[in-house]
Amino acid sequence: SDDALKHWEKIYSLSVLDDESLDDRRTKVKGKMLEKLPYTYRVLVRNLDALLTTGYDLYVDDDLTEIMVKINLTGKYLIANVKKLLDDMIPLNMLLNVELKYNTYGLLSGLTHGQLSAYTYQDLRDEPINTD
Repeated sequence: SDDALKHWEKIYSLSVLDDESLDDRRTKVKGKMLEKLPYTYRVLVRNLDALLTTGYDLYVDDDLTEIMVKINLTGKYLIANVKKLLDDMIPLNMLLNVELKYNTYGLLSGLTHGQLSAYTYQDLRDEPINTD
């Protein structure tokens, strides 16, 4: 309920933006609840799965000095929450890169010119496109 959500936001001192939906606010509270030790790769994946239900790609380089998370466009409003979660979880000697996974030619190649003409170039790059 909305009252329970307000209660948890108050407990975690979370600010609410005017344009945030109820689901966005719930996700923010869920992310705060996930901030528990110990931090292992499995815990990192579990926390990202819980926070990014729309999908993501996680890359950890071989010498464990860099972590990259690419978030699907449908979860782009969560990028700040993911950065905060990872800043709290990742050791300081590791580089952290969080970015959006933009639409690519491979994703859009199955669409016809007529279907693509309904979008602007900016939309084709930055907005989630249903390719089904």
